[in-house]
Amino acid sequence: MEGQNDLISMSVLPNDLLRVIFSQLGRSDKVSVAMVCKRWLALSDFPEASGLSISVGHCLCNVGIDEHGDAWLQVCLCKDHGSMASLSWFLPYFARSTETFSLEDDLVSGERISNDDIFVLLAGCAHAQLKKANFIKVDFGDVKPWTLALLANCSNLNEIIYEDCLFPNGIEVERFLIRIMTTSFECLSTIKITNCNMVTDGLARSVARRCPLLEDFTVSGCKSVTSHSALSLLESSRLRKPTMLTTHMENTSFDVNQLYRQIQSPYFCEPGTWKLMPMAIRIGYEKAAVMAQSTNQTCVLIYV
Repeated sequence: MEGQNDLISMSVLPNDLLRVIFSQLGRSDKVSVAMVCKRWLALSDFPEASGLSISVGHCLCNVGIDEHGDAWLQVCLCKDHGSMASLSWFLPYFARSTETFSLEDDLVSGERISNDDIFVLLAGCAHAQLKKANFIKVDFGDVKPWTLALLANCSNLNEIIYEDCLFPNGIEVERFLIRIMTTSFECLSTIKITNCNMVTDGLARSVARRCPLLEDFTVSGCKSVTSHSALSLLESSRLRKPTMLTTHMENTSFDVNQLYRQIQSPYFCEPGTWKLMPMAIRIGYEKAAVMAQSTNQTCVLIYV
């Protein structure tokens, strides 16, 4: 009963007094207060966040923001907590300043984020000036294509990552992902899609000539990717502003011998202008790679 009276007393506090109380809180506490109800959200001095990381699972809803302005949310999908419903009116406040959005799926095997939940997350960030969009192990199996297409509203992405994600059946995944990225082709410097067998050499062919700022291209674990992807990146090197491109093609069907034959072929657009140098890169351990270098000093480093 005493707790109930405390709750009632808080609800009748005037707005001016609540604003004074909220102004004394730290950044993380201000975000926590804002999630209590719409009234407190409107009254709180909501801190700006340059980055937003959301983890979806079965843990209790938790939120915070560090000294660098990076916010994080742990969201529970169970209906009893109503976390996703709260995010529909909470996320637009983050979207005012957020440039980095990350979504990680921590659900157990066999469980999926629903289409409605993904819609809430993507629609909430639809008007943000996002520079980076990262999706980590997200199972999009129940998500409708038109929901995922909300990402096309982000037209200034520098980085887009789909790490070990699962996509819905019945759509041409590679073509669909390319369409989503099309609005950001002029800005993209990093593209990473891992462990997706529906990604082929068509991805590299599409982005090679249309992403002039590309610096990092990763398709590790995409079994349908071959040396043709590397060939497309070599052929389009003169169209890119950076003179160095790093590509990750580990656990794909890439064959360095096939690439060597392709660049020596008379059908190659620049025969005799590229040389391949196998090497081992030390990054705490030795990692196999191939350095492709052209006569104009343009380089493509391929991790294999």
